[in-house]
Amino acid sequence: MQRYLDAIPAAAVGRLKVATFDTRLTMKFARIFGMRPFGMAKAFGERASELTSEPQGFIVKGREGPLAEGEIDRARAWGKELATA
Repeated sequence: MQRYLDAIPAAAVGRLKVATFDTRLTMKFARIFGMRPFGMAKAFGERASELTSEPQGFIVKGREGPLAEGEIDRARAWGKELATA
C-alpha cells in the first residue's frame, strides 16, 4: 500500500476522496498485528486526501474467507454510505 501511495503524484493525492478497510480473522489478531485501515487513513490524511468514512475492518471466517456472519450486510451498508459521501 505504501508503494502505491508513494506513486501517486503529490498534486493528485490531495484531491482524492478515500475510504480504507481491511479483512481480518478476529479483533484479537487486529490488535496484535495492527489495524491497517487506520494506518492507511493516516497516510492518506497526511497527504491531504479527504477521508470519506471511518476506517473499517471486516471479519472473515478463515484465512481466505468467506466473510463472517453479518459482515456482508455491514459491508453493503458501508458501501451505500460511501456512495453518498
